[in-house]
Amino acid sequence: MLFEEGIQAFKGEAAKEDVYNVSKKHFLTFLNRLATDLGIQIEDIIDFELNAYDCHPPAITGLHNEFVSSPRLDNLASSLCSLDALITHHQSGSKDNADVSIIMLFDHEEIGSKSGQGADSNMLVETAERIFFGLRAEATREDYYRMIRKSFFVSADMAHAVHPNYPEKHQACHHPKFDEGIVFKYNAN
Repeated sequence: MLFEEGIQAFKGEAAKEDVYNVSKKHFLTFLNRLATDLGIQIEDIIDFELNAYDCHPPAITGLHNEFVSSPRLDNLASSLCSLDALITHHQSGSKDNADVSIIMLFDHEEIGSKSGQGADSNMLVETAERIFFGLRAEATREDYYRMIRKSFFVSADMAHAVHPNYPEKHQACHHPKFDEGIVFKYNAN
């Protein structure tokens, strides 16, 4: 009970009627800051989504400048390559008008991949189905299954290179090296 009272005191009460229950979902101190920074009243906030991320620039580190330290290399590299490939494909003019090329960039992977919008969710399946039947309303479920079987799918990810000082810490048949080409990974799950 003491914890709940403390949270309520921290959240405070909204100044006016809160039709969208924003003050019940978020701390009032944060809402005040948000409204002040935006130059609006708290009651003008219907809802919001906030994503915090590391904004430190990439750096070369280590005693001998042997390490690359950068947040989001994984997502940035594969997202950029995917977008680049999609643009190049469309500019080439070699596409069949019946084909649909898409990329899906997920904000949840690995541990969070089973979330509603994660890489292991049904979002890709539902999106592909909606696009297919949206473009071909007369199509059958069998047509959709055939289209899926003719599709090409890539899950792009980064791989950790072998640490030169500790090669024994890596799997015997898995020794990726910097600038030595593509790594193919297999997930047993």
